[in-house]
Amino acid sequence: MALINSEAGEIVIRLVYDGPPEAGKTTSLRALASSLTRPTYSPAEDADGRTLWFDWMEYVGGRFEGCQIRCQIVGVPGQRELAARRRRLIEDADVVVLDADGAADETPRTLRYLFELRAMLNHRGGAPVGVILAANKRELTSAIPLDELRARLVEAGWPIGVVESVAADGTGIREAFVYAVRLAL
Repeated sequence: MALINSEAGEIVIRLVYDGPPEAGKTTSLRALASSLTRPTYSPAEDADGRTLWFDWMEYVGGRFEGCQIRCQIVGVPGQRELAARRRRLIEDADVVVLDADGAADETPRTLRYLFELRAMLNHRGGAPVGVILAANKRELTSAIPLDELRARLVEAGWPIGVVESVAADGTGIREAFVYAVRLAL
């Protein structure tokens, strides 16, 4: 749940980037950081540059009901062997952007991660957590058509908002971020 810090006059939102391995979570967060001219922090990566703990960025901007908005933005590791870290970071989320690899053959894996996310959020209890799907890698010729992706989400019983993105060049990254912040507020 978002934290209201009355002394500082701000509302703090925890936005978590989740999704399957190599779907674009770190690339999305870094593209967002670049567009907002903010630094990112990653305590450790493996030899292939994959997140081992988390990626982190803070951003302060805008106001909501008189309070300054402070965003704590976290990217989780997607590897199966790091599932406990992923779960722990999601527990503190106010909103989640699920980065989906847009390749049609990756859709089943994306849906598995989405179902796991839903189970984690349901198990967590407390205030509801907003979720949007960033349909990443839209530049691929094998990208699943958005209408088909939306239909699959409806079939899965979770018709959530979808934003197109290409993390590699920053397309749609700020739009997904703004959508997520609005959903959290």
